Amino acid sequence: MKTRLPVNAFRFVLVISSFQFLNYSVAHAQNSDAPLTYSARTDTCLRNTDIQANGESCSGHGLSFTGRNTCGAGCSGSAWLDLAPDMGGLTGKNTVIVDPDFGTRIVRATDYSMNASGASFTTASGGNQSLWAVDSTLFLVRNSSGSQLLFSMDPHGSLQTTLTAIHNANAGGDCPGPATTTPCAGSTHFVKGADINFSSIDPNVMYEIDRGSYNGVSVNQINKLTIVKTDPSDSSTWTMTRVKLFNFNCEGAKCPATSTTEGFVNGLNTGTSSHSCLPARFNSTWSDPANPSNDDQSFTLAVSDNGQGGKPKPGKTGAIYAVMFKVGKGCRLYNTFTGVIQGDWGDVGPILGPDGVTPLLDKFNLHGAGDIPDSKYSGISPGNTTCAEVADPSKCSYSCVMGKVRGFCENYFWENATRIVRPCSVQCNGHGARGFINIYKGKQYRAHTFGSPNSPLTPLLTDSIGFPGDNHGSYGNSGTKDLTPMLLAITHVCGQARGLQGSGACDPIHTGPRYDEIVAIENAVGNAGNEANSNGRHCNYGAGPTACVYRFAHTFNTGTSWLFNAQNAMATISPDGHYAVFESDWNDTLGCTNGTSSNCMDSTTASGGGVYNGTSYPTCPQADLPNTPCQRADIFVIDLTSAHEGGKPQAAR
Repeated sequence: MKTRLPVNAFRFVLVISSFQFLNYSVAHAQNSDAPLTYSARTDTCLRNTDIQANGESCSGHGLSFTGRNTCGAGCSGSAWLDLAPDMGGLTGKNTVIVDPDFGTRIVRATDYSMNASGASFTTASGGNQSLWAVDSTLFLVRNSSGSQLLFSMDPHGSLQTTLTAIHNANAGGDCPGPATTTPCAGSTHFVKGADINFSSIDPNVMYEIDRGSYNGVSVNQINKLTIVKTDPSDSSTWTMTRVKLFNFNCEGAKCPATSTTEGFVNGLNTGTSSHSCLPARFNSTWSDPANPSNDDQSFTLAVSDNGQGGKPKPGKTGAIYAVMFKVGKGCRLYNTFTGVIQGDWGDVGPILGPDGVTPLLDKFNLHGAGDIPDSKYSGISPGNTTCAEVADPSKCSYSCVMGKVRGFCENYFWENATRIVRPCSVQCNGHGARGFINIYKGKQYRAHTFGSPNSPLTPLLTDSIGFPGDNHGSYGNSGTKDLTPMLLAITHVCGQARGLQGSGACDPIHTGPRYDEIVAIENAVGNAGNEANSNGRHCNYGAGPTACVYRFAHTFNTGTSWLFNAQNAMATISPDGHYAVFESDWNDTLGCTNGTSSNCMDSTTASGGGVYNGTSYPTCPQADLPNTPCQRADIFVIDLTSAHEGGKPQAAR
C-alpha cells in the first residue's frame, strides 16, 4: 500500500505545547520503548521515472528535493537551485517543518539569536556519544567555541525545545576547581574545555571530563553532574551539583608510590584517584569524552599531552595511554606504545592475543579509546605510528593487512579485567556504530562481536542500492539485545579547499536514493530467529526478504561547511528511538557567523582562507567568527515516528 506524499513542505511556529500529531503504529523492542520498525518510506525512488529493483514503479513518488546546485568545486548560498523548506534564516528556533518527501516533522533548536552562546552549533564528531538523557527529554549541543549547552524538549509531542539555564563554560564550572567529593551546588556552567555525556541510567545525571589546571596542578578528572530541577516546568531555574568521581592523575607528594585520595578496601580501590594510573600533574591537551557504559560502571578514554594522535617526542608522552575507571575498583591503564597494562585491579603485564596465552605485539599510538555499552569491553583505535617508531621494533608486529600492506588494525577490543586485546582484522574498516553485542563496521555495517571480532561478519545492509556517499552511524537505541534499527546520516562532503578532504566538486544533483538523508537499517543480525519480528527482514528489494532501510528525512545539508561535524550532518538517535538530533547548514540559508543574513564566504575560501569580497580572511576555523562571514550551522531534531505511509512502510515490501 502506497501513501500519497505531501506536495509542499510547510512551516509553522509553535505557540503551544499541546500540538497533536497523527498516531503511529510500530513494534517495540523487548524491555525498551525503542521501535523495532518504523512507518517510514522504504522505497528506492529518486525520480518518478525510476523502476525499483523489485519491479515497483516510482511514479508519483519521485523526490521534490534533489539538491540541484551550480556549486562545482566551491559553493555559496546562491548556488542552490532546489530550496530547502523555510526555517527562518538567521533566526527561527522552534520552527517546525514537515519534510516535503518523507513526511517527518523537524524542529530547529538553535539560531543566531543565541550567538552569546556560540556563532554556530554542532552535535558531536560521531554518533556514539551519549548526547541524550536516558528518558529522551534532554539533549546536549556543542557551540563553535567548544562549550556545551543543555536543551530540554517538550515530552508531549510539540517538539518545542528550550535552552536551559545550564549552558556554556567557565573555569571550574562555577565551583572552586577542581571538584572534590564535597558537592558543589548551584552551578549553571560546565567546566571550560570539558566534554559532557549523559548517564546511561539516570536522566538527571551527566559526566564531565575536566582537563584543567588549578594552581599549577593538572587534573584528568571525571565529575558527576546532577541536574537539580528547582521548578521542573521552568528550565531557567535549573542548576547542577558537581561531585568528583575519579581523577586519573596520581595526587599528592607521595606519587608515584601512593595517591592521596586512593582508598583500598579488600584489595579494591574505592577512592577517587590512583598511583597506578596517570603520572601526577599529567597535563593532557586532548582526551576522549567520559562516555559511560550502559550501567554507568565503567569509563574508558584515551588521553594525550600532544593532541589527538600525537606521537611521543622529547618532553611529550603523546597519545599512548588508554585509561579505564571501574566504579568501586579503581583504575587500569593500557600503554599502547609498550603494550603493557597496569592498574589497581585485574590482570597486569604485557598484552595477550585472543587466546589469552600468545603475546600480542601490536604497539601504536592512539587515535582514540572508548567505552563499549557492555562494561566488559573497551574499544581501542590506533593512530598513525608504525613498528619502526616504537622503542623496540623487533618486538612489534601487525595483525592486519591494508590492501597488500601489513599494518595495525582499525579497531581492537580490550577485555577490561584481563590483558586480552582482540584485533578486529577481517572486514573491519570504515565508520562504525556500537551496539551492546556487536560493533557494525564499513559500508555494509558488518557485525563484529566484541568478544570475537572476526565473527559473525554478517552485513546489515544487503541490498544492491547502498549509500551514495559517506555515512556515520548511531546506535544509542540498541538496548542490550541489538534488535532495533540503527540510525545513519548519509553525507557527501565537497567544495573544500585544495588539499583538504572533500576538495572535489559537488554533485550537481543527488545521484541516487538516500543521498544526504537520515535513514535507519533494520538489524537482521540481532533479530535472526526472531520470527515475531520477521527476523528483522521486512523488505524485499528484488532478491527476497531483507532488512528495510527506512528513509526519514533530507538533511538539507550542503556538505560544504568549514566545520567537520556540520560537513557530515552528524546525527545521534535518542535512547527511545523516537528522535534524532543532527546539525545542518540547511542549504546555506541560516546566515553568517557575523550576523549578516546572506552572502557568506564561499566554501573554498572558508576552508582554505583567502580574499572574499575584497577582504582577506584566515580559514574560518581560525577566524574571529563574530566578525567574519562564515556560513552557520544549526541543530535540528527530527521526530522519527512522525513519518507515515498509510500505517505501513511504502513499497520495497
